[in-house]
Amino acid sequence: SRLKTSLGFTRAHDFHSTRRSLITCLERAGVPELEAGRAVGHKVKTITYGLYSSGSTVEKLRPIINRAYYDIPQHLFE
Repeated sequence: SRLKTSLGFTRAHDFHSTRRSLITCLERAGVPELEAGRAVGHKVKTITYGLYSSGSTVEKLRPIINRAYYDIPQHLFE
């Protein structure tokens, strides 16, 4: 929390705001909801994957997360 504040972020920026941003980026990148949900740690509520599967692997989830693209204006880096 102190690090976040020292970087200029407010209480409006929390874990869930970061998660919402990532999920929005994944949706805009065309990532199917099941894959996006798995990538952010949501439980699957189906019998096949939710009950019987042990889940995905990091190797499988990495390319999904890498599809997230944050459109940050260039002037913020100058």
